Amino acid sequence: MSGMQELYLSWKNLTRTVPEEMANISSLIELDVPYNHLKGHVPLRGVFANMTGFNFTENGELCGGAPQFRLPQCPVARYGSHSNWPLHIMAPILGIVLISAILLAIYLCYKRNSRQTKATAPDILDASNYQRVSYAELAKATNGFADPNLIGVGKFGSVYLGALPLNDNGTLESVPVAVKVLDLQDIPVGMRGIANVRGFELKPNYRLDRWLHPTLEAVKNVGSLTAFQRLNIAVDIAAVLHYLHSNCVPPIIHCDLKPGNVLLNKDMMACIGDFGLVKLLLDPGIHDTMN
Repeated sequence: MSGMQELYLSWKNLTRTVPEEMANISSLIELDVPYNHLKGHVPLRGVFANMTGFNFTENGELCGGAPQFRLPQCPVARYGSHSNWPLHIMAPILGIVLISAILLAIYLCYKRNSRQTKATAPDILDASNYQRVSYAELAKATNGFADPNLIGVGKFGSVYLGALPLNDNGTLESVPVAVKVLDLQDIPVGMRGIANVRGFELKPNYRLDRWLHPTLEAVKNVGSLTAFQRLNIAVDIAAVLHYLHSNCVPPIIHCDLKPGNVLLNKDMMACIGDFGLVKLLLDPGIHDTMN
């Protein structure tokens, strides 16, 4: 009907609103729709902007339009009522409220569990809380610290790949470990009385810095970290630091946190290593200041 010039529809028992698309009929010069049941606002654009040959009388619920139509003004929507709020306004508000409620619930559960964990946290200085492994067992696990088992050399010693037997519920299994042999000539004097050989759980995905700054060959072989993995790693690190600061007895300050000291296990879970520079907060007053 793009060429329509006149349209007469009085007394047709019409309902609903005036179609917005009619504003695009540029040829329309006469529109007569009185004595119907139309409602809502009359368009203001296109042919409805300034035409005087349009008759909308006796449609009790029509409003707005050009002044020539002499229709009542449309009521302003009252946004104080939630039922009149547009969906594009309500949806973000409801989303924010829901997310805030979830975060609050997580925080409250976290605080409660934190208090419970802190109350039962073992003393890290108590040697009975750790598994004891003899030098002979570590030497056997690494084939006598053989060169083929050497997987890294650090500032204070060398690291060897090994496998320790683990008897769990009667089942004999082999657990891969990384064994660090300290160089007594280079480590601080205060550490020489601790041990010259230490065993750790093996982290097969290496250090975090290898993933953050990979070589071209590494990217081609193993890919790169996804945004989701990066987020999980950040959460893991935060959880470890919170445990060290708030749940250990005494509290521990790592003092050397960097990507090179963050290790990733087979499931890409982040673990903090290299505790050579840690500080133990033996003074309760210092711990209270931190909290």
